[in-house]
Amino acid sequence: MALLAMAKQVHPDKILVTLWQLNNLRLIMKSGKDLEDGLQLV
Repeated sequence: MALLAMAKQVHPDKILVTLWQLNNLRLIMKSGKDLEDGLQLV
C-alpha cells in the first residue's frame, strides 16, 4: 500500500497523468503481446 501513501502526497493532476501513462503502457504491452501471439501462429 506504499503506492497509495505516495499518491496522497502527489498533486491529483500528476496522479491522473500517471494513471494515463500506466494505462497507455498496459495497452502497448497488450498489443505487443498480441503481436507476439500472432507471430507464433504464423
